[in-house]
Amino acid sequence: MSMDMWEPFFQSNLAHLPKASEKIVFDRFHIMGHVVKAVDTVRKQEVRERLNPELKGSKYLWLYSKENLPESQRQRFEALRAMNLKVGRAWAMREELRTLWHATALEDA
Repeated sequence: MSMDMWEPFFQSNLAHLPKASEKIVFDRFHIMGHVVKAVDTVRKQEVRERLNPELKGSKYLWLYSKENLPESQRQRFEALRAMNLKVGRAWAMREELRTLWHATALEDA
């Protein structure tokens, strides 16, 4: 069963459905929403820590998926990624997690 991550809803399902913990799968939309927020949190921290002017105005670049990045922004984004930033690593992990949804077997996932 795929379900929303709202805590009261989740707890109600655990309480009322037999073996619910074995059957519940959180949906992609909500999982990826949390991951996108985490990437942005890392970006904010890094902006505060580094005070790096190159990071200024980069928020939306980190929110794009690789294939949806506008061509006009690719060069700037690649330069930022080459800087070995924490947000760059967080973005790369998010991109890797996106492949999970295409796994056809448990072992692949």
